[in-house]
Amino acid sequence: MVGLPPDDEFWQRQRDQLRIPRIAPITDLVDTLRQQRSYDVPYVAPMYGGVEARLLTVVASPGRQTRAAPDGTGFLCIENPDPAAATVKRLMSEAGIGPREMTPWNACPWFTDGPSPSAAELEAGVEPWVQLIGLLRGLRVLMLMGGDAQNGWRRVRRRYPDLLPEADVKIICTYSPGQQALRHPDPAERARRQEDRKTAFHQAAAYIKT
Repeated sequence: MVGLPPDDEFWQRQRDQLRIPRIAPITDLVDTLRQQRSYDVPYVAPMYGGVEARLLTVVASPGRQTRAAPDGTGFLCIENPDPAAATVKRLMSEAGIGPREMTPWNACPWFTDGPSPSAAELEAGVEPWVQLIGLLRGLRVLMLMGGDAQNGWRRVRRRYPDLLPEADVKIICTYSPGQQALRHPDPAERARRQEDRKTAFHQAAAYIKT
């Protein structure tokens, strides 16, 4: 079971709810992934929609704050104390997207040694990604945040070309929520990338609410 700060009521509540119906199938998937490799895989926080989600957001790989306590919370969650989580939380709020409407994931679900997943790690993430999609029966939008997530999705489509036809699920590509996406010398380009992320979430909101 995931380790959490015992004195934090919010994180304790997330741990206690890992087996609620809308989250339990994803918890089972994470537990299976943890048995396959000697790497930790963060749980999806039960504050999200789980298998009922209409929006799936995917970034490259788990961040440091998603590690188990005492180093992190053990969850993929917008309440994690890191800038990327705060960015997604703000973008969701601005677009009017509630946590129950979405589920987060990673193109490589395991922690990586480097700053970005390797080609082999992205390839290994294909099957878990496909398994997760199979659980999300009401999925309307897949948002790929960053080049690694988009690379991972191309690998999924090469192996499963008929998965998520565009007529059924909208694919939205934008920049990573991480700070690295804004490391550009041109302020105008940085502003454009921020606006691109904002537009992506507003587009997602329009699709999932119809």
